[in-house]
Amino acid sequence: MNEIQKDPMFEIFISEAKEIVNSLERTFIDLKENNISLDAVASEALRLFHTLKGSSAMMGFNDLSEVCHKAEDIFVCVRDRKMIPKDLDEFILNMLRLVDFLNCQIGCLEGFEKSVSNDNIEDILTELNKSLHEFVDNVSKKETRYYIKLFFEEGWEMENLRAFLIVQNLKNYVKILEYQPSDIENNMQSAEKIKKDGFLIVIETPMKKEDVLKLFENFAWIKNIKLNETLEKSVQDKEEYSNQSNINYTNKLINVNIEKVDKLIDLIGEMVITFSMIVQHPEIKGDENSGIKNLTIQMSKLIRELQEVAMSMRMLPLSSTFQRLKRIIVEMSTKLQKPVEVHISGEETELDKVLIEHITDPLIHIVRNAIDHGIESQSERLQKGKSKVGNIYINAKNSGSEVIISIQDDGKGIDKEKIIKKALEKELISSADDISENDLFDLIFLPGFSTKEETTEYSGRGVGLDVVKNSIQKIGGKIVIESSKDVGTKFTIKIPLTLAIIDGMLIDVNGNIFVLPLNSIVETFRFEKTQIISENGVPLIYRRGLCFNIVDLNRIFFTGNMLSKIKQYYLGILVTNGEKSAVLLVDNMISQQQIVIKTLPAILKKIKGISGCTLLGSGQIAFILDVDSLLER
Repeated sequence: MNEIQKDPMFEIFISEAKEIVNSLERTFIDLKENNISLDAVASEALRLFHTLKGSSAMMGFNDLSEVCHKAEDIFVCVRDRKMIPKDLDEFILNMLRLVDFLNCQIGCLEGFEKSVSNDNIEDILTELNKSLHEFVDNVSKKETRYYIKLFFEEGWEMENLRAFLIVQNLKNYVKILEYQPSDIENNMQSAEKIKKDGFLIVIETPMKKEDVLKLFENFAWIKNIKLNETLEKSVQDKEEYSNQSNINYTNKLINVNIEKVDKLIDLIGEMVITFSMIVQHPEIKGDENSGIKNLTIQMSKLIRELQEVAMSMRMLPLSSTFQRLKRIIVEMSTKLQKPVEVHISGEETELDKVLIEHITDPLIHIVRNAIDHGIESQSERLQKGKSKVGNIYINAKNSGSEVIISIQDDGKGIDKEKIIKKALEKELISSADDISENDLFDLIFLPGFSTKEETTEYSGRGVGLDVVKNSIQKIGGKIVIESSKDVGTKFTIKIPLTLAIIDGMLIDVNGNIFVLPLNSIVETFRFEKTQIISENGVPLIYRRGLCFNIVDLNRIFFTGNMLSKIKQYYLGILVTNGEKSAVLLVDNMISQQQIVIKTLPAILKKIKGISGCTLLGSGQIAFILDVDSLLER
């Protein structure tokens, strides 16, 4: 890490730059979906590019500042000269490419990406300029006069210079008629007057009131705004304010380095382990004093609450990820000439930042498949009696300790005949008979499996859904497919809220303690040996109207046989991963508690059936069972 990356100002710049670029991307996607007018986009993009240009120049990143300046010029033409793009779709795609370039440049500054040449972006900027042409509008927009009074937060000092900065910024967007005090540039005493009476600005602009208020969002020292709109041109008494809009700006958000949050969570994890050790200590455990017991209960509640607050700091809404998916759909639908409408719900659902990073690529791949494989061409949809505009539904919701994300299209569905044909060619199955729908869909998750006959920019290379499934399973998730011919396909992904701390059940197997994730347990029960059925040497048990395989953990990890022990009854735990279920055979069930997940040493990562480890209150290490791996046996 170089010196500038250690600078706190650099961290703030990077954070703000990313927010600006995300806002630009969202604005252009809204324009594509007709959720916003071109005039509003011009004003918003001009404001965002101008802000990024200024902060980049201040930090000395002149290349980034220069690109923003040229992009700014394009939207000055749109806003002031009333120029419009000849091809709006192509204009939006080029703007999204510009957003990609800015993202790469920011990543390069962080040291995460290689330096990007400016040659391609110069071509894009030239193309954007050429795409604009004059638009004659006989109906001139009526300008509105606004009286704006600003009040500043206490403690910032130099109010006159801060007012001057605001005035200079506003000149880029509106016509400034006057401001009071008028001597803010050269009279330091005007700062006291601003403290006492506020700062008055009179402007004229065709912008709406909401857009005018947005111009002040980046000035952290503004405490309160009073805005009065008058349509008459004559100057009225500036102290008579009717129809006032008050906005209080309070800094409720602070930027915190993610490494600090991770460190905090690690420390809380150690606190959970240490507290568990204290509770398990013989002197505490054997003390019958109710006062001490009450204190430990209270302390346990406080630690859990602290842990939940800390974990929530690493939780982020899925809105940015869903925005990226929408962006990909917009680009692909334009290139493939398949008009698609995107329906998003649950984007406010929060997920651990680490998990979001893991699921983004799988979600992108599923969305690409939906457009390339699923959604038909316009003529094909019309022949089937469908609307020529396809639909993709992206949804997220919380379900207990999991988040469920679904991506659904109304396309042609998965061609089961093609899958069977391909599977027979690859000798993955010997016969098409007796293969269930779930097993059939599982075939498309195999490496190198693709039913696409032609290789395109998006598919046909046999690289895809196997990577998707592996990525989701690595974070303890599950993926399920539902599909009907000419109705569509739905991918449902279930993932845990976080990877750091889980609720688990401690179980005893051959005198060793293991942890079984609580969200995989269906029920626990006792049974006698006579209830066991054997089929081809495989032990089964009848439960809940179904037969389940018995998985002997003693045999898997210690080459023993629990069923060979003579017992009055045996303990079974019915577990599931959503697709498969089995009964785990254990010696004892100890307790339920929170588990801090620790990474396995490299030498143990190849052992099937184990996903991680944890440190118990006794100081003993316990392995966390991998239910998916156990069910595959």
